[in-house]
Amino acid sequence: MNAQDRAALTRASKGHLAVFESMVPQTTLSSINHMLDAAYAASSDHKQFFGSAKDVVHTLRDIPAFRELEKEAVRAASDWLRSTMNVSGTVGPWFGLRVGSSTSTVGSHCRHFDSHVLTLVIVLQTAKDEDKSGDLIVYSKPRGVPRPHDNLLRKSVQWGERGLPFPLRAARTQRHLERGLCSRIRGLPGSVYVFNGFLMQHCNLDVTQGERRSLVIHYLDPGLSMGLSAINRLRRHAAAVPTDAVHPVEPAAGFDAT
Repeated sequence: MNAQDRAALTRASKGHLAVFESMVPQTTLSSINHMLDAAYAASSDHKQFFGSAKDVVHTLRDIPAFRELEKEAVRAASDWLRSTMNVSGTVGPWFGLRVGSSTSTVGSHCRHFDSHVLTLVIVLQTAKDEDKSGDLIVYSKPRGVPRPHDNLLRKSVQWGERGLPFPLRAARTQRHLERGLCSRIRGLPGSVYVFNGFLMQHCNLDVTQGERRSLVIHYLDPGLSMGLSAINRLRRHAAAVPTDAVHPVEPAAGFDAT
């Protein structure tokens, strides 16, 4: 990894977005999506599909460039966590597949901060409609490090906002885009998006045609959610992570979709 990429990861650890285009070869993407297609069709509850996240992580880690990116991203985020919050945090990772489609708007326009200081989003497939394709929305002004009770209050409020009617959530996103408070990141298949989700508020647009697939990986929980993350993991039926995580990423059980 060159100095420019390392600098981008350092900026990402402080609340900005780093984009690494075409990190996953098209042949690998095709293989992953072919596997996911079969897993999705295997049962009506699609349990096998979402359980395939572990296989996708293993496949990505077979790519030397991705393996190096993961290692360097965790190192940069770990340095920020120790120097800024004076803690090491639980490394993780926690991961899962995300699907955006026209059949559900539940996960769209749900602004939130992550419980973790490092998030990797790997786009596996984009939707057909370029205007409404579930793209990532990132807010330009990172927040400061909150106190534990302030963080818990903010997360509780955001979980309440998820229950608002979809038109209200979508209209709020549009207002924020028009005011320049946030930016739309057009996801490209095979690209990796790295950011500190603990500092950067974000959400996803809705999808009107086709299906958007992505793998989301979280690392480094500083422990400021006061148990709320653990509750969310239980609610989302925790899935085991690989036991052969890339150094310095430590193996851990769980999955946090916040």
